[in-house]
Amino acid sequence: MHRRTWGAWLTSTVVVLLMTIAFAQEPALYYCPMHPDVTSGDMAVTLTLPDGGLVAGREETLRYQLEDARTGAPLTDLEPYLGAFGHALVMSADTMHYVHAHPVELLPHVGADEVPPGGPALTFKALLPKPGAYRIWTQIKRRGQVSTVPFTVTADSPTRR
Repeated sequence: MHRRTWGAWLTSTVVVLLMTIAFAQEPALYYCPMHPDVTSGDMAVTLTLPDGGLVAGREETLRYQLEDARTGAPLTDLEPYLGAFGHALVMSADTMHYVHAHPVELLPHVGADEVPPGGPALTFKALLPKPGAYRIWTQIKRRGQVSTVPFTVTADSPTRR
């Protein structure tokens, strides 16, 4: 097997395994209604969905606004993590479909020690292949610490629009 293909396969397998375990550990949380605000440590994250909600089968925009949980000040000190200012894993309730997305706000092409901080907004694009519930885990790095914020969303059928 080609080295790059092997690495991609291994990464995908590990991600699916970890997310399957996560679903088993928090099934009630997975089916909870959408709460657009999540706090993780000293970070408050608000997820804004497109007007009218998500629709399966089309590329959708997930907008995150990040603030200091204590003061409400916009966060502008996000650090690169694995080559991006964030990572989102979006998985269907049956764990058959998942999307790994990065923010559209790309890291500038400068030296590793020169990357300016990101924030306070991050925008992700994701195509949700079928109607139903999805769990989103988004990872963001700040002050040397990676935080994972979970959200539950629902994608409607395009025929219902």
